[in-house]
Amino acid sequence: MFGVLLSALIDLGMYWDWARTWQFLTFCIAAPGIALAINLSSVRIYGLVESIARVVKLILVLGAIITMLVVNTRSLDGRPKNGLKYISDGFKSDSRVTTSPFVATL
Repeated sequence: MFGVLLSALIDLGMYWDWARTWQFLTFCIAAPGIALAINLSSVRIYGLVESIARVVKLILVLGAIITMLVVNTRSLDGRPKNGLKYISDGFKSDSRVTTSPFVATL
């Protein structure tokens, strides 16, 4: 399972246009090392990190919901609402952004 997560993390790292050396150091060495250090630390430290991560995730989810509401309810300059053209016929993928509808829904 850890190998799958590491592989996904490295693939996600390709999004940024960093040099291969920095991608390797960050996503293959530093990120797993930090995760291992947190898991091997005391329960108090682990709980603190998990609590902070939980709050950050809640803030990000609320921000995404607010962003989706703004995109789908506001029209700019009298044009149709931005979000409706993508979900009126179900979920569609934009070929300029992703390769398949499955990846778009992830």
